[in-house]
Amino acid sequence: MQRWLQECALSSLCVIGLLIGACGPESVGEPIAESNFPRLYAASICDEIVECGCSSKAWTDLAGCSQFFERLLSAQQEAAIALDLQYDGDCARALIAAATTSPCDAVSSPACQIYFGAMERGSSCEPIGYSSRMGTCSPSALCSVGFGMCVDSERTPPARPLAGGEQCRDDQNELVGYCTPVESWYCALDESVPSCAAKALLGGDCSPLPSGPGLCELGAYCGDGSICLAQHEEGQTCAEHAQCQSQLCVQNRCQIAFNNQCALASF
Repeated sequence: MQRWLQECALSSLCVIGLLIGACGPESVGEPIAESNFPRLYAASICDEIVECGCSSKAWTDLAGCSQFFERLLSAQQEAAIALDLQYDGDCARALIAAATTSPCDAVSSPACQIYFGAMERGSSCEPIGYSSRMGTCSPSALCSVGFGMCVDSERTPPARPLAGGEQCRDDQNELVGYCTPVESWYCALDESVPSCAAKALLGGDCSPLPSGPGLCELGAYCGDGSICLAQHEEGQTCAEHAQCQSQLCVQNRCQIAFNNQCALASF
C-alpha cells in the first residue's frame, strides 16, 4: 500500500487541484457527492500511480490512467448500488485527501468503506471487485479478501502466516494469523479447532459448508453441481461477481480487472 508526494511544488499542486476538484466545496470538509465519486477517486489513485510508478500498466499520463479507473470505479459503483449498499461520502473525501498528502512509502489510509452493508465482524463477505473499500460488511468492519470475512476496521488482522493444518482462530474466536498462500488456503471454521484448509481445485468439489459456501482456488468459482469452474475474462457473460476474474459482474458482463503491483492503500 504505497502513496505519493513527499514534497509538492506549487505547479504540481495546481494540477492536482484541477484533477480532484480541490477548489470546490468538497475539498474543504464536505462529503464527496456520490455522482462525483468515480471521477475524483480515479484522479487521486492515478496521481499516486503515475508519481510512484505503482502499476504494471505503463501509464505515463494522468489522462489515460484516469479514464481507466473512472471506468472501473463506475462499474464497481453500479455493482454496489445493485447490492443496495450504502454510500459514505465522508469516507470518499478522507481517502482522496489521504492520497493527495501522503508520500510514496507511507502505508496510512483511513479505515472506512465507500460502500458498505450490514455484515458484522467474523461474517463471510463479498467484496466489490477485490476492493477493500466496497463490500457487504458493516461500517465497523472491512471485507478482507485474504480472510474471506469481515475484519475489525480499527485493528489490522495478525500478519503471521500459517501453514496447512495450523490453528487460525483462538479460543475467543479471534484470528491468530492468515492461511498461506491465500490463493489456495482458507481458515476453516467448521472444524472443532478452526484450522487452515485447502480450497477446492479447478474441477474439484466445492459443496456448501456449514459456515458458508464452498471455496475454490484463485481463478475458479463454485458453479453448478458444486464444481469449481474457471472464472470468466473481461467481456464474457456472467450472473454473479464470483464468476469473473475481476470479481466484478455488471449487466451480465465481466468487467475490467486491475493488476495492482503496489497495493494502493487508497483502493
